[in-house]
Amino acid sequence: MKPVIKILLSERYLKPVKAFLSQGMSPLIMARTIAAGCCIGIIPVPGTSTLLCTAVALLFKMNLALIQVINYAVFPLQILLAIPFYKAAAWMINSEMLQDFPETLIAAFNADWWGAINNSFQVIFTAFLIWLLLSVPLFWLVGKIVSAMLLKLKADTDNTRDL
Repeated sequence: MKPVIKILLSERYLKPVKAFLSQGMSPLIMARTIAAGCCIGIIPVPGTSTLLCTAVALLFKMNLALIQVINYAVFPLQILLAIPFYKAAAWMINSEMLQDFPETLIAAFNADWWGAINNSFQVIFTAFLIWLLLSVPLFWLVGKIVSAMLLKLKADTDNTRDL
């Protein structure tokens, strides 16, 4: 892209979006919001991340738009990590539902659909508990990395303004 077009796009589109997403937030609060969006975005319970992000943002007075953008950005990770979460959960509760996925799952539903639903719920709940245990250190790690990056970025922009 030519520099003039790049500057125009940056001034017209990128700057307002950045201002909207960082509206009234310190770098530390922004880092916590990003970390929360990353952690909640990989939850292995389908269909819950958007509602959970909204609840966390409202409860802890975080930027709702930013947490949802991060949540949707890490959605591919949620899909990639779902199977390992479910496999670990099935291993922990000695469930054979996911051994030869999907054949054993289909066979379980054909044999006893109520038992298969119960077993599926147990696997999903155990996967949720595994996610809960892993999300605490992940939140801390992502928060530390992002806050260091944002504080450095803020210091750099403050230094350039002073010049």
